[in-house]
Amino acid sequence: SVLCNAEVALIVFSNTGKLHQWSSSSMKKVLERYQKSEQGLGLMDYPHQQLLFEMRRITKENESLQARLRHMRGEDINSLKLPELFNLEEQLELAGTQVRRRKDHVLDNEKIKGKNKERRLQQENMILQEMVDQHHGHMEEDNGEINFVLCQPLKRLSTAFPAPLLRL
Repeated sequence: SVLCNAEVALIVFSNTGKLHQWSSSSMKKVLERYQKSEQGLGLMDYPHQQLLFEMRRITKENESLQARLRHMRGEDINSLKLPELFNLEEQLELAGTQVRRRKDHVLDNEKIKGKNKERRLQQENMILQEMVDQHHGHMEEDNGEINFVLCQPLKRLSTAFPAPLLRL
């Protein structure tokens, strides 16, 4: 369109009936120009006019939804009247309530997972402590590694420490 200095318009309907359109300038202007041409006189019969009306309706709906989205983001609200502002505020409060409810639910689930993990780790710790106590061992740190040292049971009372038997 740029190289030939031409106006181009493309209208495509998908299998699901969704309308896609593109124009190098104004779609309306290109279609009106085509309709006024000799080739376009017979083409714009009733079914085609229905398509044009549907396209205009969808375009308006799209513009309306985009304006609503801008309003929901707090943009372009100076043009809104008082009833529209009240309605927008109510919608935003409802959305905020739903977001908070979902956030609280997710946080509660994370809290439950954390408590379950804490409980599991405490049980593992108790099991390991029982193993240490049963085998008269103790934990030692050696070059950043923690080792379980198994000691011989004391047969007589002595102030000396028993010699390690096994390192794990």
